[in-house]
Amino acid sequence: SVTQMVFGNTPNIINDPHFTGFQGERYEFQGVSGKWFSIISDARFQFNALFQHLGDNKADTTNMIAYAILADDHTIFVDANATVVVDGEILKDNSVKQLPGGIQVTVATETESMVQIDTPQYSLGAELRKTHEGKFLNLFPVVRDMTLQPHGVLGQTLHHVHAKLKVSKDHEGKGEIE
Repeated sequence: SVTQMVFGNTPNIINDPHFTGFQGERYEFQGVSGKWFSIISDARFQFNALFQHLGDNKADTTNMIAYAILADDHTIFVDANATVVVDGEILKDNSVKQLPGGIQVTVATETESMVQIDTPQYSLGAELRKTHEGKFLNLFPVVRDMTLQPHGVLGQTLHHVHAKLKVSKDHEGKGEIE
């Protein structure tokens, strides 16, 4: 479901998940527990996230517990347990992996609980969070290539003209976007 929210204007996906889009749009997207969703998608970059209920929470709220990226021909997987896998290789804490095409993955899970992924198109900071209900990821994306026209739950909020995502007041929480 999608519901308009009020948070900061920096693009992010936080907590159960509250989204702030690339143009400052604020909304919630609950998804379905145990399912993967396309968050950002363009010709050279795919970002999919797994949403899950935490702990005994069986309400409508979910959290992002893992994500998978396809950037050019490289695969990157990150989960809330601090597992980071790049092209089949498990990365250790406090490591940096350089990939062809200007892609870099930095793991600092022990000291900062962060995984940073930089590509020519995007910069994605993932914060690993732990609560009494369980572990989840917060995401802080930045667009580096302003010629992109991405799709996906977050990608659709990037418009280079005057268009903005509009959440219908009559349909809040029903997953409908005008």
